[in-house]
Amino acid sequence: MSCAEPGGLRRSQNCYADLDPSSLAEKKKQKLLKAGYEARLRARKERELKAIKDREETAEREKQRELEERLDSEAREADLEGWARKLKGEQEALMTRIKNRAKRRAAMSDRKSAAKQERMKNIANLAAADEKMLGGSGTSKKGGKGTGKGVGKGTGKGRKGNAEDMFGADDADWAIYRKIVRATCPFIPPQTVKTRQLTISSDEEEDLAQLQQIEQKLLTHDPTFTNQHTHASIVSQRSALLNAFRPVYEEGDGAGNTRIHLTTERWRVCEAWFSPSIAGVDSAGLGEVIQNILSRFGEEEKRRLVKNIFLSGSPSQIPDIAPRLYSTLRPLFPVEMPIEIRSANDPALDAWRGMAKFAKTEEFATVGMSKAEYEEMGGERLKRWWGSNWNGGF
Repeated sequence: MSCAEPGGLRRSQNCYADLDPSSLAEKKKQKLLKAGYEARLRARKERELKAIKDREETAEREKQRELEERLDSEAREADLEGWARKLKGEQEALMTRIKNRAKRRAAMSDRKSAAKQERMKNIANLAAADEKMLGGSGTSKKGGKGTGKGVGKGTGKGRKGNAEDMFGADDADWAIYRKIVRATCPFIPPQTVKTRQLTISSDEEEDLAQLQQIEQKLLTHDPTFTNQHTHASIVSQRSALLNAFRPVYEEGDGAGNTRIHLTTERWRVCEAWFSPSIAGVDSAGLGEVIQNILSRFGEEEKRRLVKNIFLSGSPSQIPDIAPRLYSTLRPLFPVEMPIEIRSANDPALDAWRGMAKFAKTEEFATVGMSKAEYEEMGGERLKRWWGSNWNGGF
């Protein structure tokens, strides 16, 4: 009877006894190869099943996402204002949740805060419950000595010989554990941490991702929702006082929601002509420029020139620029020297009209540059005449 026949298993030892050492080694090798082959088949089958399951889950998620997008699109097309109002409510709730979470984190750094005291109270309650379970070093009423050292003189009951730590059997234990872990580790990593019936996920990461998705929808479809209404813009606001007085416009008021609000810029822009340093420009203001020009003339000529200061150009249309220039020049000259400032009738086009009139005279042909001179010297060089800049003239 061979080893493969019925009853051959009982005689397997005799069958192997008939084999020489080389045959036994070959037999062992074949068994190992067969076991490895079967293990690879099982692993391949498991991978195929896992791939099929992943594809099904991905298809299901994609189908669910398409359904949600279709329902969201239908709701948006049916009632845009109601759809936007709903998303804005969700955005406000998420921002409030994120803000409260940040406040709790800030409170945990203060030893006297209520959140810190509550955490210490939870830890103390856990420690007290542990002491009751362990007991002191005295004698137990049920026999045997307590296994814990105890804090007092050993009046504890002691642990039973077969007692076990039942922490976690009650859901309240995990609630306290969650409070302590949340307070100790406010920045939970994006991955989930699973601990025996407790799953701690990164709520803040999920809230931020959901908030970003909602804001992207509002920015795409709601004309009244701008970048100023996003969470990132609100958090980065430097002055809460200035934004507190910003007017609030009604839903659908596109003109109001896209209006640019000015505060001190209304005066800082004009003041840059007299103090360019506030705009980050290393240059002299109008007062210094006029003082530098008049310093090259004698007293009589200077007295005659300051009585005829002429303002032209579009910037001269700034309201009350003449009184502002007068207050700048008055301290720079003697009191007995009168200062008079005049403005052009058409400040925006006055310089152009004057040059257009001068271009019709014969003198213009002698002061203009030819094409060859322009190509040779560039646009920064001018001929020296009474109306040009002599510093770069030729």
